[in-house]
Amino acid sequence: MFNIFALNLFADGVKPGMIPHSNRYNVEIRQKGQQKWKALFVYQGINPNQKAQDVSWASFELSNAMEVRINPLNVKTDSIKVRPGAFGVKCSIIDNYAILQIDRPLQISVEINGNKANPLLLFANPSEVKPFPKEFPKTVFFKPGIHQIGECYPLKSNTTYYLEEGSYLKGSMYGKGTVENVTIKGRGIIDSGYQLWQHPTNGLLSNIIFEDGRNIDIEGITCIGAGNFQLKIQSKGDSTSIRINNVKLIGWNNNTDGIHVSDMDWKDHPIVGNAKGISLKVENCFIRANDDAILLCDGVARSEMKNCVIWDDGGGASFCLSWGGHNKVDSCLVSHCYVIHKEGKNPVFRANHAGEAVLQNIRFEDITIEGDAYTLFGLRIFNHRYDPDPGMGSIRNITFKNIFLEGTTTQNFIEGFDAQHQISNITFDNIRINGRLVRNQEDMNLKMNSFVKDIQFGK
Repeated sequence: MFNIFALNLFADGVKPGMIPHSNRYNVEIRQKGQQKWKALFVYQGINPNQKAQDVSWASFELSNAMEVRINPLNVKTDSIKVRPGAFGVKCSIIDNYAILQIDRPLQISVEINGNKANPLLLFANPSEVKPFPKEFPKTVFFKPGIHQIGECYPLKSNTTYYLEEGSYLKGSMYGKGTVENVTIKGRGIIDSGYQLWQHPTNGLLSNIIFEDGRNIDIEGITCIGAGNFQLKIQSKGDSTSIRINNVKLIGWNNNTDGIHVSDMDWKDHPIVGNAKGISLKVENCFIRANDDAILLCDGVARSEMKNCVIWDDGGGASFCLSWGGHNKVDSCLVSHCYVIHKEGKNPVFRANHAGEAVLQNIRFEDITIEGDAYTLFGLRIFNHRYDPDPGMGSIRNITFKNIFLEGTTTQNFIEGFDAQHQISNITFDNIRINGRLVRNQEDMNLKMNSFVKDIQFGK
């Protein structure tokens, strides 16, 4: 017999319509060539730290080319900016409506009259295969409506948690101890907006946490309002895999790292965390973070990230290689990603490596950064408070290829620690800043110390 749990946790008969609709946008969709428009529900989250700043978002399934009609409420539509611009989404203005043509699954930010403080995010999802008993013998279903799951809703091994479209979970999910073979998927929302910020050394307040998660899949859901790290996954089982696909993360607070698979166990700092041979795969995600959007090589042997959109509010890096880590990094590939906003002075590509691990065979390619970036590249080996390893490591064999910065950059740096702990064999191939090809370190104001060697600039 299949063990199926159908959860209808509607508090006091709450209906889906009791979730507040955005007060800034109405959105409708229709298949191309049809006449009738279908209204979408538009959610809204408000930044608790800056009340004038909010985000609205709507999701829909895309099986064929569609038109999207946006009605900005109480605002005259003079201009539309759709990010990433590289997606080439066609748009027009008709009778104050913004009309968009979307022909494939994607995540975009629509900014009316240059207003990025109150954007509309649109998430066009691929067609979804919903779970059935024979395929998922142990599944927890969250039906449409509000679910008060509370802080640290317990996750169990060998279980799928399916958030149906229209389900709205208030709380957070927590995998305590060793939890393996867990899937969290669907088109629902986890809202942890009640969490108040605190520094991670005082405890984690996240949308989803695994203390020791092994073979974890997270797919399709939207998370908003984490107190600090948004997805925090630790894994203490050798050669486990973590897969994150089509997940949408919206974080406001300080330390809201997006995806944090780290060798540091912040819960009981400073205990070293991850096991050997971990693989991380992240694709088709939207990440808005006010710290490192993703941590790639911190105790993760093999990582891959592709086709992701990042909104970086400046508290950290867009792509963070490492804060530490004692396990060797064998490979990392990041490709076809788009940084649509980069605030602050922290680098787009950063390593603050203090661990004893060797980070090697890392490749970034086909990445576009819109606007300016104060620091584009910042790689450093140095001691800091967040890594407990007694030894230090090195960084080598990194390639940056087809990196396009729309605007300007002010300063960039590469700094090894000493003669035994160097940064070496770094290749910059087809780096373009403000339309100009970078041919040498002076072209991007790159500063290096004496513990850096074998820096190459390709054509």
